[in-house]
Amino acid sequence: MINLGKRTYPYAEEINEGVLAQLAHQRPGRVLDVGCGRAALGEALRARGWDVWGVGSDEGAAATARTRLQRVIARDLLDVEGVAADIGDTRFDALVFSDVLEHLYDPHAVLTAYLPFVRPGGRVVVSVPNAVVFTNRFKWMCGRVEYEDTGVMDRTHIRFFTVATIRALVEATGCHIEKVDSTPNLVRAFLPLVKRVLGGKGDNPRALLDSPLYKAYMRLVYPIERGVCNLWKSMLAFRIVVTARVPELEDPTRPPLTVAMITMNEERAVEKVIADIQRVAPLAEVLLVDSSRDRTPDLAEAMGARVVRQFPPKGYGPAMDLVLRSARGRVVVTLDCDDTYPPEMIPVLAQMLEEEGFDVVDGVRTWRKPAAMPWLNYLANVGFALVASAAFGRLVLDLHSGMRAYRRGMIDELRYDPKGAALPVELLLRPMRMGRRGKTVNIDYRPRIGESTMRPLESAAWTLKRIWRARFR
Repeated sequence: MINLGKRTYPYAEEINEGVLAQLAHQRPGRVLDVGCGRAALGEALRARGWDVWGVGSDEGAAATARTRLQRVIARDLLDVEGVAADIGDTRFDALVFSDVLEHLYDPHAVLTAYLPFVRPGGRVVVSVPNAVVFTNRFKWMCGRVEYEDTGVMDRTHIRFFTVATIRALVEATGCHIEKVDSTPNLVRAFLPLVKRVLGGKGDNPRALLDSPLYKAYMRLVYPIERGVCNLWKSMLAFRIVVTARVPELEDPTRPPLTVAMITMNEERAVEKVIADIQRVAPLAEVLLVDSSRDRTPDLAEAMGARVVRQFPPKGYGPAMDLVLRSARGRVVVTLDCDDTYPPEMIPVLAQMLEEEGFDVVDGVRTWRKPAAMPWLNYLANVGFALVASAAFGRLVLDLHSGMRAYRRGMIDELRYDPKGAALPVELLLRPMRMGRRGKTVNIDYRPRIGESTMRPLESAAWTLKRIWRARFR
């Protein structure tokens, strides 16, 4: 429902799949849905684990929204001071404007006014209709400029956006744009006819969402249609969906870099590896999550490293999760504590995140066959990379690299299952699916010091499982 003065325009309930896709694969947090309507989108987000608050002024829609959300603030969204009083000190991990800004005379001012409700490093997801979608272009070319009850030319719209103009509006708020996505307008071009057949207004606003035809379309047709649409957003998109990051606050007490390692009985290599790290990155925090029975943690602490004990061992995935969550640096570079990776690449990878704006940088060992890597391991790594490339439609080079750089804020947002082996697979593929910026850098791979603790069959099984999870869940 959109409330404009004394006129209220009823809409059939619809889930904005473009917004949902931007938040569905992040670690759930708290989201503020501004202009939530009956909260069909908010209900879908709650089903994925999000704590959803809504802002809406229409009492009828708010009554329905209260049955679906944690909290509804029944105010005009332009009453920002009133909304702020109701929110209090609460801060959100994500802010959503789903098909709202086109109804406002000054969308930039409203978007800027709501940004203080988002924590530093949080997300803003904005969705607006695409004014120059091909159906509009054709009508305008034929001299037909007609307003309608719903859609791009909804009679309540007072602002019109293109891909370029909504990007410019979001960037003008000071947020960093991470992804521009869309929802398609191929099948949707026939939506008015479908709604007349199915209903979807008045007494049953969920008629469209609950229809078997719609559910089959979303499951079988929509993913293909969306992929085609993203090839030419400005022509084929019904909605333009922009995801941006709120700038993070600088914390002078936080180290710029953490070099993080998982260790188990590495006393033969740990002193050399830490010394090499301190030589190339003297200001870095050196962090170990350790499950050793030997002197590894004592040697590491004597050299100034921070050691978090995980004993008895819980497996690679939980250890990897703990080392990432325990890191204090703005940038986290992972490393194996067996001297196989070149420490001189640590500042190179960190610089790409700090200065070039990437979210993850993958150190690729397999750009050629390393002498220190057995042929079976090399072929398995190449094979798994080909499987992931086919699944994601993008080139993937090294799924299992132990040397990567991650932006700490991104780690906090990733949604993954830490149980089991091969967690680096999801830590590379999920950011890719979320549209985060990634880069690859070729690195050398050296002979290890000490014995390998990898279980090849278990790692292979978990690799395929994590590729499937990252692509389809």
